[in-house]
Amino acid sequence: MPFTPYQGYLHLIPRLAAGLVSLLPVSVWALSVRGVSCLLVGCVAGGVWLCARALGFSRMVSAVMAMIPVLEPMTAVEALGNLANFHWYVLYLLAWIAAAGRRLTIPWAWAGVILVCCLSEIQGVLLVPVVIVTWWRLRVAWPIVGAWVVGLGAQVMAFLLGRARDRGEGHLSLARLGAGYVGNVVLGGLGETGEPRPPMYAAMRLLVAAVLFLVVLVLGFIALRRSPHRWLALCMLALSVASWMLAVLQNNSIKFGWQMHLLRWGTTASMALLTAWVLALLEARAPDWVKIGVAAIALAMILRGFPATALPRGATTPGFSLALEAARQTCSTSSEASVPIWPDSWIIRIPCARVR
Repeated sequence: MPFTPYQGYLHLIPRLAAGLVSLLPVSVWALSVRGVSCLLVGCVAGGVWLCARALGFSRMVSAVMAMIPVLEPMTAVEALGNLANFHWYVLYLLAWIAAAGRRLTIPWAWAGVILVCCLSEIQGVLLVPVVIVTWWRLRVAWPIVGAWVVGLGAQVMAFLLGRARDRGEGHLSLARLGAGYVGNVVLGGLGETGEPRPPMYAAMRLLVAAVLFLVVLVLGFIALRRSPHRWLALCMLALSVASWMLAVLQNNSIKFGWQMHLLRWGTTASMALLTAWVLALLEARAPDWVKIGVAAIALAMILRGFPATALPRGATTPGFSLALEAARQTCSTSSEASVPIWPDSWIIRIPCARVR
């Protein structure tokens, strides 16, 4: 059902999309899910473009902002082409909608977009302060404010009344949170080979990355100190940190952090961080040496994750067509088949009447 909570939150858009795909023959499910997922990301890019235009950016700059969900290689880690993780893109779009605020035209249309997005991503609650500031005392925007309230209110109710997400044991330290942010969001797998590394390598790599990140922050603040878009950049930077920490804390995944595993939890965080650097790069009044430094960092963020995301993934999971063949054999003695899909350990249960 579209409004059935999943581990404490609603996933309206992915459930609706999956429902449409389920009407097709089982043999084309994998390709259809991938196509629908990419189409939805394209819709997100279109929404970001409209919001950027409403904020006064040129067509070229707006196009760059809209391409970030594809340019950011971290999105290839279990996010791009995956309905279950489409909500990370929804959060990025909601951030742009919240920032555009009263500049958006056709309030009722945007209210509909906000409602379905909020019903698909519980982390939209992180944007409540921006929403309050943006639409405070603006009566003409009450359909938009109502959409935020209804959508996020439903998410909060689902979280409070639904089955809570399974959490790992132990406690996650602030040091591990910071290390995970630097390793996943900032580095994005840069230098990873898939081979085990000694602890000293990981520690030195994170230390160097943390120092460089602080330098980049200083360069960004210098470039943006007089920019009309400095508050948008700061909001994106805050969203980057908050979305990563909330996701990791909610899962209480103490095994992540120093090990620098590439996680889908850094998807929105990496997109928002790249957006902040692109905004700093666009500031023409910044000194040339600052712009060169920011440009180098922005380019590095775009390129840094491709080697890591190109590593073999899901090697133990058979292709969907092969899994269906195995399911057909299972159906000779069962009424339901469990079909493994990527990422590893994920499965879908299909009635044998559909498999045959």
